[in-house]
Amino acid sequence: LMSRILHLSIDAILVSAILAGAKRSAHLTYNTQSIENTTLRSVVDNYLWAGEQVLDFSITQLLKF
Repeated sequence: LMSRILHLSIDAILVSAILAGAKRSAHLTYNTQSIENTTLRSVVDNYLWAGEQVLDFSITQLLKF
């Protein structure tokens, strides 16, 4: 059970990092303000933020080599 949860969590973060990369390379923006539910909007904002942090960390680690 724990391995399944870990696998799904890593997949979710990777999808978020892909969305962050698309945002940067294609200058796409995600309009989270159109989400009426404030709790869901906060979750989506944090999800996208986590992807940006993973992307930033990955880039800095790759630049070290």
